[in-house]
Amino acid sequence: MGSKDETILAQQLKMQFHGTRKGDLETIESYVNRLKSTANSLAAAIGNPVSDPDLVLQLLAGLPPQYLLLKNTISSRFPLPNFSEACSMLREYEISLLGQEKTSTQSSPNSGAAAKNNSNSNNSGKSTVEMIHDIANTVTAVAPIIRDFWNALGPWSGHSSGTPAAPGNKKHYNKRRTTKNNRGGGGPSTNNSRNPSRK
Repeated sequence: MGSKDETILAQQLKMQFHGTRKGDLETIESYVNRLKSTANSLAAAIGNPVSDPDLVLQLLAGLPPQYLLLKNTISSRFPLPNFSEACSMLREYEISLLGQEKTSTQSSPNSGAAAKNNSNSNNSGKSTVEMIHDIANTVTAVAPIIRDFWNALGPWSGHSSGTPAAPGNKKHYNKRRTTKNNRGGGGPSTNNSRNPSRK
C-alpha cells in the first residue's frame, strides 16, 4: 500500500475513532471493546499507539446524556484516570442506572393503581353531585303540586287569611238570620194589622 493510501486510511480511522459513540441499547462493555478495536486499527495505520488520555477523553465524549454526571466527574480529575480505571467507573455507573430503571419500572404499577383510585374517587364525587341535582329537580317539580293542593285546601280548613267560610256554615248562618227576623216582628205590615185604631 502506498504512502498516500496509508495516509487516507489513517485519516479515516481517526475520524472513526473520534466519531465513536455509545448506542442507546449498547452496554458499556460493548462500547469499550468497539472503541479499543478502532484505536488498535488506528495505531496500526499510523504506526503509533493511541495515548491513554486520548482514549479516556474519547471514551467520555461518546457517552449519552444519562452519563453526564460521571462524565463531568472523570473529566474534572487531574490527572485523568487511566483507561482501565475509567472503564471500571463506567461499568459501576451503568449498574447503578439499571437499578434505578428497575425501581422506576416496579413503582409504575403502584402509580397506575393510585391513578385508578383517584379516578374512582372523582367518579364517586360526581355521582353524589348528580344525586343532589336529581333531588333538587324532584323538589322543584313537586313544589307546585303541594302549593296547589294547599290553596285548594285553604277554604275548607280556614288556614288562608280572608278565606270565606265553608258552604255549610254559610247556609246555617243565613237560616239563623231569617229566624231572628221572623221572631222580632219588626215589619210595618204586622204593626198596622194589630193597631187599626191608631190611624
